[in-house]
Amino acid sequence: MKTLKPLYVLFFAVMLLIAACSKTGPAGASGAPGPQGPAGPDSVLHAAWITLQMSFDSVQSSTGDSVFSQILPAGSITQQILDSGLVLTYLSYVDSTGSTQVVNAAPYFNPELFQVGSISLTSYIVNWSGASYRYIIVPGSLFVNNCVTIGGKTYTRQQLRTMDYQHAGSLFSLMEVRSNN
Repeated sequence: MKTLKPLYVLFFAVMLLIAACSKTGPAGASGAPGPQGPAGPDSVLHAAWITLQMSFDSVQSSTGDSVFSQILPAGSITQQILDSGLVLTYLSYVDSTGSTQVVNAAPYFNPELFQVGSISLTSYIVNWSGASYRYIIVPGSLFVNNCVTIGGKTYTRQQLRTMDYQHAGSLFSLMEVRSNN
C-alpha cells in the first residue's frame, strides 16, 4: 500500500493540472492583423515596374547605330545573388498596334549587366525610354542542384531565364501581371 500512495498523489496532481488548464467560456475576439514583415533571406523579391529613361551615349563608329544606356539602382542585388542566385528581367512596351507586350528583357539589351546594387542597360538603335522594366531576384538558397522546385514542379535556371512573364508572374505570385490591352 505504501508504494501505491505515491501513485495516487501523482495521479491526483496530474488531474488537478488538467482541470486547472481547461478552458471555460467563449473565445475572445481576434486581434487586428499585424503589418507585413520584411522578406526573408529565402524569399523571391521583385521590383516595381520602372519606367526607363535611357540616355543617348554615342554613335557606334563601325555601324553608325545610336547607343542608349541607363543604370538602374537595384539594392537587392548583392554579391551573394550574383554568385549563386538568379536575376530575371522583363520589358513592357506598347507595340505598333497599341497592344502591351511583356517580354524577357535580356535580348533587348546588349549588355544587360548585373552588378552589386545596380543594373546597367545598353541598347543599340532603339531608345527604350518610356517602356517599363522589372526584375525578379531568386536567391541561390532556393536552388538545389541548379534547380528550384515551386508548387511541386522543378525548374532549371535556363527554364526560369526563358520563362514568359505571365508564367513567372503566377509562379512567383507577383502583385499584378500585365496582359495585352
